[in-house]
Amino acid sequence: MRGFDFTCASLTGANLGKTDLRDSYLVQSQAAGVTFEFTDLRNAWLIDANLTEANFYRADLRDCILVRAQAARADFTGADLTGVCIEDWSISSKTQFTNVRCDYIYRKYQNGKPSDRYPINRNFEPGEFASLFAEPEDVVELVFKGDFNISALSFALYKLQTDAPELNLELRGVEQREKLWVAKIKSTNHSLNERLIEERLTSVYQAGNTTVEETIKNSIYRDYEETKQRLTESELLVRQLAGISGSQAEALKELSKRSFGNNFFISGSTITNLAGSGQIEYREAANSIRSLVTNRVDSDSNLQRLLNQLANQNVATSAATQSELIQQVLLTEAKQDHEFRKFLLEQGQQIVNSLPNEEVTIALQSAIDTLQSSS
Repeated sequence: MRGFDFTCASLTGANLGKTDLRDSYLVQSQAAGVTFEFTDLRNAWLIDANLTEANFYRADLRDCILVRAQAARADFTGADLTGVCIEDWSISSKTQFTNVRCDYIYRKYQNGKPSDRYPINRNFEPGEFASLFAEPEDVVELVFKGDFNISALSFALYKLQTDAPELNLELRGVEQREKLWVAKIKSTNHSLNERLIEERLTSVYQAGNTTVEETIKNSIYRDYEETKQRLTESELLVRQLAGISGSQAEALKELSKRSFGNNFFISGSTITNLAGSGQIEYREAANSIRSLVTNRVDSDSNLQRLLNQLANQNVATSAATQSELIQQVLLTEAKQDHEFRKFLLEQGQQIVNSLPNEEVTIALQSAIDTLQSSS
């Protein structure tokens, strides 16, 4: 079957174990739950493929193109992923990378070829790839193709938060990956599995044409204005996280998939380090950093809390990268908010002198110097 064309094929649940699929095309294929055990997939194209819960046990995926592939709960145990291109792929906390073999990956796909090799001048250490791409246990990624219905997702979250509070759902981020939209949902209810949360949210999302009046009729919240307000707040949150509401969100959208300093990039509304091993929502980081410089009450503990968060989320684990991220956020906020820029220029030096952390002091001073030189 080498070089076979499975483009757009429905393969759900098929057994393709121990098959020679080198140079084959599985572009936009529906391959959820497919068995690829010991399968040779070298140089195969799985762009936009649905690989949810697929089994790649000891499969050979060297130089495979996994651009925008959906691999939630897939099992790559013992597989060889050396040279795979993973731009905008989607995985989950249940995606298995036990004993994976991988020397390097490509993070971009440009002009029909993989690019941006990582690591640049070395190979991964044993276990390094798996540690870089481990997802938080309590976060579920929902992938939506085509037009993204903001109102439908807002309604789905609202309905499940009110009618099924035991799910403990929280929207942590929304980002666009080419033609896909990815919503990151957190649940603190560890007795519920990822698949159940995904199924319940998706089913409500797909029925998102329900009117406000119908919602009120069946809701535990009988007051029209209260329910309407809660729905409005839910939709506003989705729009903000999706980067499509207000001047700041529009500015974020312009930054989508752009570099953010030397060690980070922004995709949608999320700051990610170049290794892809840690991320933080831009708005969350910006709020913490703005609070640090504008509210100097208990600044020491606030600063330490911010640095701990950046380290614990693997976004910026060294003093140098933490300093760079803070500087980049300050400059971005100053560009978007004239009053904040004015505040930094007028009172920045006083704040610099009061901060105890040398790296943060350098970050703030560098931001102020940049703003002054561009004035």
